[in-house]
Amino acid sequence: MVSVQDLQPLQVSALKLFFKSQFCTKATTPPPSTSLAGQTALITGRNIGIGLECARVLLDLQLSHLILAVRSTDRGEEAAAPLRKTHSSARIDVWALDMLSYESIQAFVERCTTSLPRLDIAILNAGVILTGFNINRSTGHEVIFQVNYLSTALLATLMVPVLKDKSGHHAPGRLTIVSSGMALLSKFANRGAVPLIPSFGDPKGWNLSAVAERYSVTKTMLLMFVQGAWMYVDAAVVKGAESHGCFVMDWSLCPNHTLMYTPEGKQTTERLWEETLEELRFANVRDILSRAQSTK
Repeated sequence: MVSVQDLQPLQVSALKLFFKSQFCTKATTPPPSTSLAGQTALITGRNIGIGLECARVLLDLQLSHLILAVRSTDRGEEAAAPLRKTHSSARIDVWALDMLSYESIQAFVERCTTSLPRLDIAILNAGVILTGFNINRSTGHEVIFQVNYLSTALLATLMVPVLKDKSGHHAPGRLTIVSSGMALLSKFANRGAVPLIPSFGDPKGWNLSAVAERYSVTKTMLLMFVQGAWMYVDAAVVKGAESHGCFVMDWSLCPNHTLMYTPEGKQTTERLWEETLEELRFANVRDILSRAQSTK
């Protein structure tokens, strides 16, 4: 089986990447026989956009139970209302999840653990991009870095044992973390910082170009940590073991950021991993991952 590390790094500009994804790539739908009947899936993120369209596609595939995990349950209910009308046979719930709060993330996972008899698919789609430099008061980290990377890393880790315990016997649970093609374009200028995580709290030089870079680098970090609506479904439903730990883009396994194939990038990845586990030690993430590994 080909590993993503065996692929050649992409040398691509933002313009070429956009043109290829938007105009040269044809959407690939799941095989006609695909059915999610009896299965439960959750999607995190905003109640609009690709996440909502992904929810609609999953329901079209006869998904039995859908959970929309959103920050505003009122807006989530507004998004769920038309889905309930068009897919009356499915159960559609709206659960609160604030990616700026570690407590909210832990409470959400606990609810999954205690309330769900089954969970087959978790698509972590939540992400933000803001024009200004903002510190998340509950954690002390910059908001884009907090939501797109740290909170997503925490939620992903905590969901591993839930998916292992609650997926159906027919197949293992699927955890899909949504990144972006922008992940391949970050400069990651602070990659040599020791320690690394605190360096994302420096507000110097913050402008519109810095915002785009911060968004891009947080998505690069997601690739280091692990890894359109049809794309989400393809990754969560259709792809098999060949996609584990990989970045799926334009319906194909895609190389990681060029940096990640260099000795420097591998050192950054290792440092990021260790610092992330230390940052999230309050949630016992090392033990969770160790137990998940030992029970494969």
